[in-house]
Amino acid sequence: MADPETLLPGESRAPSGEVEIAFQDLGRPGDPPILLIPGLGTQLIYWDEALCGMLADRGFRVIRMENRDTGHSTVLEEAGKPGVAPMLLGLPRTLRYGLPEMADDAIAVLDHLEIERVHLAGFSMGGMIVQTMAIRHPDRILSMCSIMSRTGARRDAFPGLREVSALLRNRPEDRESFIRNVELLAEQVRRFRPVR
Repeated sequence: MADPETLLPGESRAPSGEVEIAFQDLGRPGDPPILLIPGLGTQLIYWDEALCGMLADRGFRVIRMENRDTGHSTVLEEAGKPGVAPMLLGLPRTLRYGLPEMADDAIAVLDHLEIERVHLAGFSMGGMIVQTMAIRHPDRILSMCSIMSRTGARRDAFPGLREVSALLRNRPEDRESFIRNVELLAEQVRRFRPVR
């Protein structure tokens, strides 16, 4: 359970079966809602505050959420960490949950907030989640934006060797090492120049 002192203004949790999903509700309740879903292992703060503020200024009720096993959402410690290979290959026998359950988590947030229909945006795995929501719950979706994502099907293009090696790298356990790792990745991204 998250320490109340670490919660952001407007942050709460919605029940979804055996887990609770953390979310932050921004904007005015009467405005058209937009739900922002982050990617694998990222928290709701990856949706930049300036972007959220801009969306709110343009008349949206902005809700940014965290997926299960991330941030202030329920972390399923007793189930252990999922294997990287089964996640990358989409092997359902070895996974504790999949995109359908994560899409239902997002619907649970909407139900908790008594929101019937919503605009959706998700990046990376969040893009897969919004696609799954649109398939499973089309009556709840006003529009959908899947950013730098794919369908999740095995026949889709797999990441390149550099991307796979980055995904397979051990993640730092302590806060300071994690922050340093993110700073190094950001520096690598800044140096990247696309080939024309």
